[in-house]
Amino acid sequence: MMIKVKAILRTLINSFIPQDKYFPKILHIRIMYSFKYYISILSILTLLLVVSLMSKYPISSISQYKESIIQSVAAFPRDIELKIHKGELSTNSNAPLFLWVKHKDKPLFVFMANAREMSPRFQNPIPFIFLKKDGLQVSFRQFHQLWTYDPTANQIISRQQIPYFISQINSFFPYAVLLYCISMLILFPLVFMGFVTGAIILASTLTYLIFRTYFLRIHYKKCLQAGMHGTHIPLLFTAVLLYLFPFSTRCMPIVFALFFVFTLVSTFEMYSKEEPHHRRGR
Repeated sequence: MMIKVKAILRTLINSFIPQDKYFPKILHIRIMYSFKYYISILSILTLLLVVSLMSKYPISSISQYKESIIQSVAAFPRDIELKIHKGELSTNSNAPLFLWVKHKDKPLFVFMANAREMSPRFQNPIPFIFLKKDGLQVSFRQFHQLWTYDPTANQIISRQQIPYFISQINSFFPYAVLLYCISMLILFPLVFMGFVTGAIILASTLTYLIFRTYFLRIHYKKCLQAGMHGTHIPLLFTAVLLYLFPFSTRCMPIVFALFFVFTLVSTFEMYSKEEPHHRRGR
């Protein structure tokens, strides 16, 4: 076991930065060894990332959110009544209805009901759930989805429905905990590992297509090995981005570009001492 750990650490140190002292040796290493090494490094990093995210977003926060939402819902005004009739929302109040919950000792805008037409200038803050005059809008960061009301619906929301809402929140709590566990322990690791592996495969394919007319004896599987050994820095960069911005997709082009550049450099360093490395046909 210790021999395998030492071998992985030695390979990690040599592979961390692509250089011509080590990468030409990969030409004589079996791809299965590189695959096992890559899976080991990726699994360890994924485990560390999952533990870090679970520390940043602990499961206890779900219970805190639940209690905060229940407290906010219980404070529903006695004289306010919301009515959905013929596909439109109406209320007996001239002012919008807001619901805030505490998030790390800061107010989080969760719910808003407003029967008036909103000005196009209204942008921030946008609640997670917004009962508008003509439909229900759910927003999360840059995602917005609007569902229009059922024209045949005739619903009234008042203080009398609060006990029912609270019971629904309590009944949904175990499912929220289960969803959290499945997301953190299964879905997130699979998505992260699949994303990284897909980036390496794509980068290796592009690298092979670029170098196939330059290096005479290039092989696609060696490009894959170069990607598995030489992309540790993009891998760490991706993990840090996911920890800091777990719901952002804006950095994906940068991540793919880094995987491609490091795979390209790793492949070049791998074949840099190979002779001949001239263009085909000369």
